[in-house]
Amino acid sequence: DGTVLVTGGVSSGAGIANTAELYDPLTETWTRTSSMNHGRT
Repeated sequence: DGTVLVTGGVSSGAGIANTAELYDPLTETWTRTSSMNHGRT
């Protein structure tokens, strides 16, 4: 459907992220999804 799943990463001051979000390039919007059990980089 064209959406991109973006997971994990490193946040300034917060360390390794366990978040996951969907990006829709057609509408240029982000939608938060369920977080991962453990942070990933």
